[in-house]
Amino acid sequence: MSTALLQEQQLPAFETYSVSDFRPALEALMSQFNNLLEKVCAQQESSWDETVAPLSDLSRKIDHVWSIASHLKAVADSEELRAVYKTLSEELSAFYSAIAQNKELYSRYLAVSEQSGLNASQKKVLENKLRSFRLSGVALEDDAKAEFKALNQKLVGLSNRFSENVLDSSQAWSLHIVDAERLAGVPSSVITRLEERARDKGYETGYLLGLDLTLYLPVMQYCEDRDLRKVLYEAFITRASNQGPHDLSHANEELMRDIMDARLRKSELLDLASYADLSVQTKMAESPQQVLDFLYDLHEKAKPLAEKEFVELTAYAKQKFGLAELAAWDVPFVTETLRKERFDVDQELLRQYFPLPTVLSGLFEVLKRVFGVELEEQEGVSTPVPDARCFKVLQNGQALAYIYMDLYSRDGKRGGAWVGTCHKLTEFDKEEPLLPVAYLVCNFAAPSDGKPSLLTHSDVVTLFHECGHAMHHCLTKISYPEISGIAGVPWDAVELPSQFLENWCWQPEALEFLSSHVDDKESLPDALIEKMMKAKSFMAGMQTVRQLEFGLFDFCLHHEYQKDKTDIQGLLERTQADISVVPVPSFARFANAFTHIFAGGYAAGYYSYKWAELLSADAFSAFEEEGVFNQQTGLRFRNEILECGGSRDVGEMFESFRGRMPSSEALLKQMGA
Repeated sequence: MSTALLQEQQLPAFETYSVSDFRPALEALMSQFNNLLEKVCAQQESSWDETVAPLSDLSRKIDHVWSIASHLKAVADSEELRAVYKTLSEELSAFYSAIAQNKELYSRYLAVSEQSGLNASQKKVLENKLRSFRLSGVALEDDAKAEFKALNQKLVGLSNRFSENVLDSSQAWSLHIVDAERLAGVPSSVITRLEERARDKGYETGYLLGLDLTLYLPVMQYCEDRDLRKVLYEAFITRASNQGPHDLSHANEELMRDIMDARLRKSELLDLASYADLSVQTKMAESPQQVLDFLYDLHEKAKPLAEKEFVELTAYAKQKFGLAELAAWDVPFVTETLRKERFDVDQELLRQYFPLPTVLSGLFEVLKRVFGVELEEQEGVSTPVPDARCFKVLQNGQALAYIYMDLYSRDGKRGGAWVGTCHKLTEFDKEEPLLPVAYLVCNFAAPSDGKPSLLTHSDVVTLFHECGHAMHHCLTKISYPEISGIAGVPWDAVELPSQFLENWCWQPEALEFLSSHVDDKESLPDALIEKMMKAKSFMAGMQTVRQLEFGLFDFCLHHEYQKDKTDIQGLLERTQADISVVPVPSFARFANAFTHIFAGGYAAGYYSYKWAELLSADAFSAFEEEGVFNQQTGLRFRNEILECGGSRDVGEMFESFRGRMPSSEALLKQMGA
C-alpha cells in the first residue's frame, strides 16, 4: 500500500492518495492504538504523560486520515469511495465503541483526573472523556454493551444511506423544457446556466432545470410561470420520499424509523427517557424542558410578526397576481417581487456587485481588521479537488493555520455549506507543531460565460458564516485535540462564531470593499446599501418561525418518539400546523431530506442555530457600541472565545467577553420584533 496517508504532513498530499489507501492506513493506525492501549492498561501507575497524551495523539492521527476520506466522499462522491467508506465507517464505529466501553481504560482516566498538577485544559479533557465513557455505556453489563455497540454501528450505516439517498434523489431529477416563455422573469444569467446545463447533459436545445440550490432558488424566486414553480417545488420538497416524481429506491421513510428506533434504544440502555435527554448531556442547555421553553418563548414573540407578514403577503399576491390563495410554491416569488417593489432591492442586481474574487478579498479585509490576521493563497499546493484553493492564515508574517476552500457546486458533491477539520493544533512534537487545517465548503454557482462566480447577498452571508467556523478552528490556542478549536464546544454554542461573523455582511463600512460591480468595478452605491438596510428585517418573522418549525420538529421528535407508535410525518404535520404561518401541501415530505438531523450532528440539536443566534447577536452588539472595526473589541472576542476552543464553559467565556450574561434584546432588535 501507499504509505502517504501515514506520513503526517502539515498539508496533506492529496494527489498521492487513492481510495484503496484508506483501509490499510486506518487499520494500521487502529492496530497501533490497540497495542498501545494494551500497554497503557498494563501499567502500574497512570499519568497524563504516560496514559492520556499518547492515546490522544494516536486517536488524533486516526481522525485525520478519516477526515480526508470523509471530505472526499462529501465533495467528490463515487461508487468506489461509497463502498470503502461504508465498511470503514462501521469498523471505526466498532473500534471507538470498544474504547469507550473499556472499563479498565475508564478507571485509568478516572485515576488521572484525581491527580494533582493538572492544568485547566487537561482537567477539561478528562471531564469530557469521563462523560463520554458514561454516555457510551461503560457501566453497562456485557450484553447491553454489545447491543449499544451494535446500535452505534447500525446508525452509521443508516445515516450514510440517508445522506446518499438525498444526494441521489436530488441529482436524478431534472426537467428539460424548450419553451423559453416558461422561464419568463428568470434572470438572464440563470437562463444561461440552465442552457449550459442542458448542453452538458446532451440536449441540443432548451433548458435543464434541477434541484441544485444555485438553480432551484432563483427559479422559485423569479419564474412567473406558477405551474412550473409548483412542479419544481414538488420535486424539491419530496426528495428521498415515496411522494412526488422520485425513484422509490431513494425513499428514506424506513431509514428514518430505523434511525429513531436505534437512537431511542441507546437512550433506554442509558436509563434516559429519550434521545433528547441524551443529547442535552453535552449541550449548554441543561434539560429538554429548557430547550422547549426557549423555542416556545421565541415562537410566542415571533409568531404575531410572522402572521402579520403573511397576511400582508397574501393581500399583495391577490392584488398583484390575482392569487386567491398563497401556496408554498408562490411564497419565494411573491416575497421577492414585494421586496423589489417596496425597497427597490433586486437580488439579481445585487449579485452583479458580488463577484467572488471581490467578496473573498473583502472577507479577508474584515478578518484583518477585526481579528488581526491575514489570508494568503498558497500556489502549487495539492488540493482535494482541482478547483479548490488553499490559503495560509498569518499574523505578523507567522503562519497560524491553513484553509482549503472548495466553493463551487458540481455533480457528486453534497449540497449545502460546511466546515470540516483536517488537522487540529497539535504540539506533541514541541519543535514542529502541526497547525490547524480546515476545509471550508460551499455550493456557489461556478464561473460562467466568461464572468467570475457572482454571489447573491445570501451567498455572501453563507461564506462569512462558514468562515466564522473556520476562524474558530484556526485561531485556537488550545493544543489538546479533544478541546482544540471547534472540538469539545457544546453543539448549541458551536454556531456562535459563525453567526457572529455574518453581521459584517450588513455593515456599510464593510460593503464598501466587499462589493465591486462585475462590469464597472464600482462599489455598492450608498443609496442601494440604504435600501438593503431597510429591507434587512423584511419577512424576518416568517423566516424565524420557519427555523423554529425545524427546531421544534427535531426536538419534539427526539423527545416524544416511541417505537411503533410515533408517526414521523404526522408529528411534522402537527408541528407545522402549530408553528408555521405558510400552508404546507399534503404531499410535502421535508423530513425525508432533513440531513442535519438524520445524517448530521444536529439530532435533537437543530435548536442550536437559534440558541447561538441569541449569543451572536448580543456579542455583535458590543461592536455596535464600540465600533464595527474596533480591533480591541475584535481581539477580545478572539481571546475570550475563539482561542479558547472547548476548554472553558461557554457561559463563562461569553461573560468574560461581554461583561455580563447574554440577553435576547439584540436578537429581537435584529428581527424587527
